[in-house]
Amino acid sequence: MKHYMIVDIGTGNSRVALVREDGALICVKTFENIYYIDEAYEDAQYFDPSFWKRNILGLCREIIHMYPNITIDAISSSGARESIVLINRKQEDFYGLPNIDNRGRAWMAEIQKDGIYEKTGRWVTEDFPAAKLMGLSKRRKEIFDQVQTFTSLSEWIGYVLCGKLAIEPSQACETQLYDIGTQQWSEELIKRFKLEQLTMPPLLNAGSLLGFMREDIKEQLGIAYDIPFLLGGADTQVAVLGAGMQEGDIAVVSGTTSPVVTLRTERYCDPQERCWTDSWLKGSMYQMETNPGVTGLNYQRIRNLLFDGVSYEDLEAALKEVNNIKCTASFSSLDFEHACGYKNGGFFMRP
Repeated sequence: MKHYMIVDIGTGNSRVALVREDGALICVKTFENIYYIDEAYEDAQYFDPSFWKRNILGLCREIIHMYPNITIDAISSSGARESIVLINRKQEDFYGLPNIDNRGRAWMAEIQKDGIYEKTGRWVTEDFPAAKLMGLSKRRKEIFDQVQTFTSLSEWIGYVLCGKLAIEPSQACETQLYDIGTQQWSEELIKRFKLEQLTMPPLLNAGSLLGFMREDIKEQLGIAYDIPFLLGGADTQVAVLGAGMQEGDIAVVSGTTSPVVTLRTERYCDPQERCWTDSWLKGSMYQMETNPGVTGLNYQRIRNLLFDGVSYEDLEAALKEVNNIKCTASFSSLDFEHACGYKNGGFFMRP
């Protein structure tokens, strides 16, 4: 029976797993992602790809050493959407812009928005990499001028392991530089965000062979045999695929946020712009999405603030013993239909 190694990069945490082809989970190793504040903006964060790379390769090496008699037949990855890794002209992955980075917010009024929702399936906000890159060019020109290209988190793992660059349609659609109708990069959108100096990464479908593991990576992991890297894609789309969802079904994917999605063969453009339309894996279908906003990440933040050192398993066990909830806290909420968040919250309790 074949065995696969899966790298899953989330917002709060990242994981490396060893799985069997029948779906049996053999081992999972996790680390918490670290972000840094960029003081040049009101609300900007970035990450160091080299730190994440060391941790991911370290977990891969641990698992390989734990199971020396298992041969890994292939590696694949999934990654949080709307996060990118920047690559300079020396082909170095040197700077990371996560989905929780909002450095483009101050310049969104400069964008001529007509037709963008129809082309990209999403309204113009600071959430998407196009806005992050535009914001980077405004106040961090010394960084922006180094950038030649970029890729998503899931395909970045392939770049680390194989040295080959690509991006999957399920991730490309999240950049707001990709036309979901033509399934190609849009020169018009690239010009609107003033990103003409960048090279867009090549498009490659999920399941495709990107390449084989580099010799120096094999040495780091302590293996002598070749391992192919098969392209994965955006974590939400990969999760929905794994759940066996068919066209017309509805799924809720619980992660950093909790997107509520359905699949359609035909593209739908809501005249009231109340939802997003995402590219499905390989660009073969469309995924319709609404989203209540940050859920899992808030759970992690509260755990770190109030229950530092307590495992999720222990916390869940304690919560199950609570029969009478006396107080509920709501710290923020998202009106997805109107593309706005409410910053005020409060505590709800019986008088």
